[in-house]
Amino acid sequence: MKLIEKVLQELGSPYEIKVIDYEEVIYRKLNSDYDFEVSGISGKTCTLYVWALSPKEIVGIYDKIPIESLKDVLGYYAAKYQNLTDGIRVLREDQTV
Repeated sequence: MKLIEKVLQELGSPYEIKVIDYEEVIYRKLNSDYDFEVSGISGKTCTLYVWALSPKEIVGIYDKIPIESLKDVLGYYAAKYQNLTDGIRVLREDQTV
């Protein structure tokens, strides 16, 4: 099994493998506004490209993401680009990140 297939298996739905610009990438249509494209899955790190859909343009590039942390990183950016944290009322947060 290729590394990209193993990574996809860990990520699960709604991610899929697509060929974009002659490269196999992990892809997710995030919502009606954004797409995620994870490229360079062959070593220990990869790159996340975030595409706005209208107009079609790259709005974020996140490089050197460790493969073992990819699921958490994608979850973080999925929440960010869907504005999911806007409706959450933080009552306490002691840790500074």
